[in-house]
Amino acid sequence: MIRPTERTALVTHRNCLDGTGSAAVFILAGGKEENVFFRDPKGCALTTDEAAPFDEVWFVDVCPWDLADPAGGKPWKVFDHHDTAIRRHNPEGSERVHILRPPHGTLYFDSMKCGTSIIAAATSRYSDGSAGALQELVETIEHYDLGRFDANYHVKQLADLASTYSQIDMVRLLVDRGTDILYLGYYQNRGIAVGDARAVFAENAAKSAHVERLDLCGKSYSCAIVCSPRDWGNDIAARLLENLSIDIAVIVDYTRNSVSLRTREGGPNVAKIAEAFGGGGHPKAAGIRLDPKRAYSRLLEEIFG
Repeated sequence: MIRPTERTALVTHRNCLDGTGSAAVFILAGGKEENVFFRDPKGCALTTDEAAPFDEVWFVDVCPWDLADPAGGKPWKVFDHHDTAIRRHNPEGSERVHILRPPHGTLYFDSMKCGTSIIAAATSRYSDGSAGALQELVETIEHYDLGRFDANYHVKQLADLASTYSQIDMVRLLVDRGTDILYLGYYQNRGIAVGDARAVFAENAAKSAHVERLDLCGKSYSCAIVCSPRDWGNDIAARLLENLSIDIAVIVDYTRNSVSLRTREGGPNVAKIAEAFGGGGHPKAAGIRLDPKRAYSRLLEEIFG
């Protein structure tokens, strides 16, 4: 069992429900909210000045690209589950590993869990009185983050709530309320209202999706491309993959300059596709960052060209 101290820094995934859950578990385990950094995976390393106030740095749901000194000279731990990071830093190929990188670092990889569940297990947060609520929270985030589309109502409701709050405000809600927010009237009604809008949007987006064929490694796959605001992509992808028998759902989000890739069971490893464009993620759910200037120029060409 390990626990963060008042001088432990957390670096976790920016604008990500799993990063939000990871931060909440970190705080519940004894970490400080003001010690949390929300970063993109490719830019998650801390500089010497950023790391100076801390004794140790934890990277959860993100993994530094270069492990030579990702924490400004301080000891570090990585708790990650992204297929891209595991293949880069664990050439032996195991999906579940615990690797010591002396003198400063330790890697905890588990591709079958989300970052929130990895840190919850590492800090033994299941062992105290909050175990029931925390376990439900972890399982909910895990379903959403890993691209499992048999998600229950609470998964969608939590994602809808997250889309209406800033990341740190959502962290505070999870810390203060646990999964009680799923049952309290104000939050529940807000989640239902957003959920109704999401369901209508997802239905219409799936009907208007642009479908193309993509050839990969000698196989041909059907791809459906749609635009979606943040945190609604999974529901749209589920409709595309299940209702239209699409192999790959491509969700473009101009509000965050990102592209999400989702695939069905037995489909291609979308993390490898994303990696070819400078992104990464999981075999069934991955992402790519967009250059906003190029993306908007292309969008204008499509509309007015």
